[in-house]
Amino acid sequence: MPVSPGCSSEPLVMRTVLLIISGNLSFLNWLTIVPSLACFDDASLGSFFSSRDKCVKAQVLAMQREETKEKGSALPYGCYIRKVVNISSGVLIAYLSVPVVVNLLSSRQVMNTSFNPLRIVNTYGAFGSITKERTEVVIQGTSSLDPSDPAAVWEEYEFKCKPGNLHRRPCFISPYHYRLDWLMWFAAFQVGI
Repeated sequence: MPVSPGCSSEPLVMRTVLLIISGNLSFLNWLTIVPSLACFDDASLGSFFSSRDKCVKAQVLAMQREETKEKGSALPYGCYIRKVVNISSGVLIAYLSVPVVVNLLSSRQVMNTSFNPLRIVNTYGAFGSITKERTEVVIQGTSSLDPSDPAAVWEEYEFKCKPGNLHRRPCFISPYHYRLDWLMWFAAFQVGI
């Protein structure tokens, strides 16, 4: 059976599934999985299809066996070049990642910075600076006919997945993304609120 020299997308899909389970921007992660399915090797997807004699899988395996007999068992010259390029790229990225890992382990991390002139490996921090206080936008409503009446009772509208009541259980949001709840968190950072 021929060996595919291409890269495997199984680790990417498994990592993306873990991100979906965590609820971290899961819709975007679903969009990442769909095109990566095209990168799977035929052998890894073969278990999902029937292996009866006249099915497509059996026909493809027969065609691959015939091609292997015609070409011989030696890999083409391009496969060796690809392996050298892949290994060289991996070594280069590992070498360039050393300052990034040192920064990650440092007590004074620098976020959103490139550590080399090629800008291949750098740090990314969605939360490059964390404040000591958390300001919240609170949306309230009243059922009173006269909202300006001092006796009007105002009640807070709670969002399903935005932090609020400390006695409430955290929500499980995957595979959904509660966008309004997420945006309300950033609204508090705006100037003038």
